[in-house]
Amino acid sequence: MQRRSGAPQLWNQQRQLRFVHQRVQNLLCDVVEILNELGLINRPGNSCAWIFGVSSEQIV
Repeated sequence: MQRRSGAPQLWNQQRQLRFVHQRVQNLLCDVVEILNELGLINRPGNSCAWIFGVSSEQIV
């Protein structure tokens, strides 16, 4: 019984963590885009793909 009651809490924590991860990823993408526009870095194409080392198709 105790194990069962802990499962929804764990699921909720995982859901919250995914949400926070997505928000942090979006924030970092915005920062890189701003730095790129200011000319402080020079990254053509998708800034998110560069910062996370993935192809632009994988960025949601």
